[in-house]
Amino acid sequence: MNEIKTIIGICGGSGSGKTSLVERISESFDEADITVLSMDDYYKEISEQKVDENGIVNFDLPDAIEIHRILEDLKELKNGNEVNLKEYTFNNPSIIPKYKVLRPTKILIIEGIFLLYFEELLKELDFSVYIDVDPHIQLSRRMKRDLNNRGYSEDQIKYQWENHVIPCFEKYIEPFISKADIIIDNNEKDEFNVQPIVDKIHLVTA
Repeated sequence: MNEIKTIIGICGGSGSGKTSLVERISESFDEADITVLSMDDYYKEISEQKVDENGIVNFDLPDAIEIHRILEDLKELKNGNEVNLKEYTFNNPSIIPKYKVLRPTKILIIEGIFLLYFEELLKELDFSVYIDVDPHIQLSRRMKRDLNNRGYSEDQIKYQWENHVIPCFEKYIEPFISKADIIIDNNEKDEFNVQPIVDKIHLVTA
């Protein structure tokens, strides 16, 4: 049975570069030694999401995530069992979702915007990393990503940013940044200094 030796958390606001950081960290280890659990794959169905005063779904609330499922799957992985789940496609009808198999490996990385908010998840981590980015840069990156990959219009992106993303960041993410063990800057596009993170992983897995 494979054994997870360390669990690392990667957190940051929308467009901060969580996926890119995970990829950079993964380059320093054997592929077979790392499993990545993305909180995005645990979004509730759109019919279960809360809407704002204008009837627009707000995906930037902690309630949008099925945290109990994450904890259940984490328990399975820690017990040496595989986990099967469906990829989240951000409700883009042009994308056919794929199915993933998460396997217990030496290093487990959990990434998501609410990682530091959920205390029950935070206590499962050996250490956590927060990615700090200027909000104007975040919006620019989110605009490009959502226009190209997620089927949103520019007006939809701006509405979400002003009415959902920023207010929820200020309430559910920013107050918990101090809980992160490492804070790194990503204002220069994905120019991460990952060595301190890699060194810490080697330390806790030794």
